[in-house]
Amino acid sequence: MSASSSIESPKGGSRRDSGKLARRRIDDALDAAGWQVQNANAVNLHAGRGGAIREFRLNSGHGYADYLLYVDGKAVGVLEAKRGGRDADRC
Repeated sequence: MSASSSIESPKGGSRRDSGKLARRRIDDALDAAGWQVQNANAVNLHAGRGGAIREFRLNSGHGYADYLLYVDGKAVGVLEAKRGGRDADRC
């Protein structure tokens, strides 16, 4: 198995595929709520009042936020995606 191969999940799909589906669902929900969803490598904080930036690199040693939320150009929150069917405090 190469490094780029996906790992099979218990339900027959790959983790990579389920991750893509989860991100698409989150993107769609954020978009429906009025957030401007953007990639971290192409951010425009002034594209709209509220921005959701995917896979935002945090300060050194803190990794990435799945989504960093901005309102009027200021960071206001972080959204961390978790696998379905699990309580966030148990992940």
